[in-house]
Amino acid sequence: MFFKILKYDLKNTIIKKYKNYIISFFVFCWFLFDAYMKIFYSDISIKDVTITEIVMFIFNGMKEFVPDGYTAFTFPTMWMVIFVLLLFFTLYYPYNDIMGYGKNVLIASTSRTVWWLSKCVTTLCICIVYFFTAALSILIFAFSFGLKFELTVKPEVFSTLLIRGVPEGFNLSPEPLYMVLTVFVLPFIFAIAMCLFQMLLTLIIRPFASIIVVTAIFMVSAYYVSPFMIGNYAMTQRSICFISNGVNPIVGVVIMASIIVFSIVVSTVLFNRYEILEKE
Repeated sequence: MFFKILKYDLKNTIIKKYKNYIISFFVFCWFLFDAYMKIFYSDISIKDVTITEIVMFIFNGMKEFVPDGYTAFTFPTMWMVIFVLLLFFTLYYPYNDIMGYGKNVLIASTSRTVWWLSKCVTTLCICIVYFFTAALSILIFAFSFGLKFELTVKPEVFSTLLIRGVPEGFNLSPEPLYMVLTVFVLPFIFAIAMCLFQMLLTLIIRPFASIIVVTAIFMVSAYYVSPFMIGNYAMTQRSICFISNGVNPIVGVVIMASIIVFSIVVSTVLFNRYEILEKE
């Protein structure tokens, strides 16, 4: 029964919503075009850029904000768009489905746990497809311009892509494990954790209120560099890979995994007590 429900969910969220992923593909292409223009107007050859540097740019976030009375705080727009867009893709489906035809599927399944776990797996699949569109756009960009497939980030490229000088204490030789976790792993599992946490919140408050809460987490994380501000783990330039006071990517993996498990377990328990009729 679980796989029948999952097939139904995937059909409604991925196959029927294919336009969402076309949009996401072009959003990532636009960000890549921005990276290309920064490199084009610099002294760096595009062929000297590595794919790691491009992925780092996509998920760079922003440097630590230090109030000085002169510099205005500016949200990391690109970083916010990437994650908030995914939040919207996963926001309404579980809620709308239980208020619509999904109620009949729930009755036929005779198990609330199976029904809800299918929604959790569906959310995971949406994240996978979303990041697949990101990977596809980056690979097309890499092969088109002859980028190097190397696990390196050079200070001059870092400076060019982020339009600022090399930060003090920039690490020229980060640990390979930290580099992989920071650039390629943490943005992905952070997205999964936030989408599942948002699902949990929709059982407590309305869907739109839940996305406001999660977005607020992003905003606070952008303002402070702290291991307790979880959005920092998905900002590549906030990692100890690059700055001495950055966050530890291994700690980030543990935290994100904990949020994922917590969100699935608690939301499943809550959904088994969920009063559907009261929510209509």
